[in-house]
Amino acid sequence: MKKDNLPATAALRRKALKKLKDQTSLLRELSSKDMQHLITDLGTHQIELEMQNEKLHKAQAELEASHRKYADLYDFSPVGYFTFDRRGVILEVNLTGAGQLGVGKRDLIKKPFPVFIADDEGRMAFADHCAAVWRTGAGAVCELKLKRKDGALFHARLQSITAGDDEGNPLFVRSAVSDVTRLKEMENRLRDSEERYRLIAETSSDVIFQLDRQGRVVYVSPAVNRYGYKPEGIVGTPFVDYIDPGDISEATEAFKRVASGQRIEMLGLRLLGSDGAPYDSEINIVPVLRDGEVVAVQGISRDITLRKRLETALRQTNVDLETVNKELESFSFTIANDLRAPLRTIEGFSRAILEDYADRLD
Repeated sequence: MKKDNLPATAALRRKALKKLKDQTSLLRELSSKDMQHLITDLGTHQIELEMQNEKLHKAQAELEASHRKYADLYDFSPVGYFTFDRRGVILEVNLTGAGQLGVGKRDLIKKPFPVFIADDEGRMAFADHCAAVWRTGAGAVCELKLKRKDGALFHARLQSITAGDDEGNPLFVRSAVSDVTRLKEMENRLRDSEERYRLIAETSSDVIFQLDRQGRVVYVSPAVNRYGYKPEGIVGTPFVDYIDPGDISEATEAFKRVASGQRIEMLGLRLLGSDGAPYDSEINIVPVLRDGEVVAVQGISRDITLRKRLETALRQTNVDLETVNKELESFSFTIANDLRAPLRTIEGFSRAILEDYADRLD
């Protein structure tokens, strides 16, 4: 038993002795048999009281252990817990909350929370947030930029509710404060990445597209305008609607392969413009994975019609050059034969002159 309970126990014992003294006259009138029964009953009652007392001590110890456990959970929670009055003054705070602001736990009590808000806009947002919580009694969320004691800034998200008495009258606001600085940085990086992707997609002459697992278009870049389409008119339609009938089988097989996780590069297909005229394209397609599962198919289509025409023209030029080379070879052979006869005649005539007039020639 704790020392704090000794005065109360002594007072209770004095009351019991006084009551027992008042009943002494009655005890004298009891027979020895009745006295024996009374002693037995008192002994039994004493044992019961001791057992109850032991249970109470055990329950008190369990309650204190539970209190310590929940106190630890409160203080060492990964989020800060604050209790505010109607003016936004801090009434309670856990160790995590104090650490977030870089101030000792005791030093925060009775300090106005707005002094830790970095800007006037945030202070107004906090005032509106608290007013909404007091007014509705429902939970509310707001985001603020807070300033630590050392001047460092961090982004925080407040989730607040009211708490009050047994009759439901609100007495204060309890807020859970989470440091969302890293989340904000990730959101900013994601936003920048999306903006870069959007600029690339909107300015690229190649058609960038994405299909769902059923082969329906979920995104297509503005480059389709070149072929008489509007992006909003294509979204939701099957991709095979834009494939030349002769290439649909190959395109469907390629889609199945990518949907199973493969990548396909430089796939040649004939696509259709809005007027039904086909054009040559070269397509790279990759699967879009989420948690190891293919959730979409993304690709880039490049119009290679001009390249195909140039390749065809180049092949024809090569054929024409080969023909010309063969004609030049034939012409050279003919010229060579035509020149040999006169040369042989000249050569024979020269020998005859040398033989007949050798003695006259120097």
